[in-house]
Amino acid sequence: MTRRLRVDVPAPLFGGPQMTGRGRMWHETLRGLADLCDVRSVNEHSSKRFSSLRGGRPDAWLYDGHQGPRAVREPQVIHLLEAPWNEPDTMDTLEPSFIEQVVEPSRRAAAAAAAIICPSESAKRQIIDDCGVPAEEVFVAHLGVDHAVFRPGREGGAALVAEHGGNGDRPYVLTVASVHPRKNLGALRDAVAELVADDFPHQLVVVGGPAHGRADAEALAAATMAELPGAPDRIVSLPFGISDDALATLMCGADVFCLPSLSEGFGLPAAEAMACGTPAVLSARGSLVEVGADAAVMVEPNSSDIARGIRSLLTDPERARSVGAAGAARAMAFDWDDSAAVWFEAISSAVSAGARSR
Repeated sequence: MTRRLRVDVPAPLFGGPQMTGRGRMWHETLRGLADLCDVRSVNEHSSKRFSSLRGGRPDAWLYDGHQGPRAVREPQVIHLLEAPWNEPDTMDTLEPSFIEQVVEPSRRAAAAAAAIICPSESAKRQIIDDCGVPAEEVFVAHLGVDHAVFRPGREGGAALVAEHGGNGDRPYVLTVASVHPRKNLGALRDAVAELVADDFPHQLVVVGGPAHGRADAEALAAATMAELPGAPDRIVSLPFGISDDALATLMCGADVFCLPSLSEGFGLPAAEAMACGTPAVLSARGSLVEVGADAAVMVEPNSSDIARGIRSLLTDPERARSVGAAGAARAMAFDWDDSAAVWFEAISSAVSAGARSR
């Protein structure tokens, strides 16, 4: 009988916050991976970690490559969400400290890895170009959607908006994103203000998370949640940590979901909103082109194009229904078990090839 592969994973990755796409990815994929191999949580700060491991040494290490390489002798398999730091749209949104804290560690981890997992073909191209790794060592595993939660037909979105200070009688456009500049929420704010000026009754509902790694995070949050230009009482803020049930309910209640990011490794909220049957307007950048494919309205990430895309759905109910239905069908392709299977393929490949050096 063939022995199951042993894979060691740093303990913090088992309990990360699930309100972020990264946290949800590690939680869901590690759970699926445990059905395919022996996944072990390891406290990296223990000096006795090697001698005390039950079952002996691992066959491979699996970890978040954005945190830098590990000093281990077994094959290393890393996950990188993306590597967009050389792209013109993204460069201006990154602080100098980000280069030291994320970019250089990611490159070092890529150089040490026997296999790299990423969530999109767009991210794969970035990683190959930036890190100089062979294409065959980069595995694309799309993120998944919990279809039992994110599904059409949930009711109560307007009531949730009202509970958080919005107008329960007004329709709304929804976005779910951190307030980091690369999420481009300023352009979305201006787009909704333009629609309000044209007598659309909508409010903008933002489920917004902090801009991690930014010294101006508080200022960015304040600017994102400020009144829309010329449109008082049309923006509603909900906490990033709301439950999945509440998030899915909000998505089902929205007339339009919009994610206008300049860069995304995958764009999980877009896939989840599409799974709810909500018509999506997405920026034609990076992975969002893959996620939306022909089942979303793709726009350039500027306020006028975003407004045009949203308007095309709000003024044409039949088109909105068609895009929503296409999005729900498209989102069925995003499955956590499929993602775990690709992760296992990457680990198996790394173990077969053995440790390599560059």
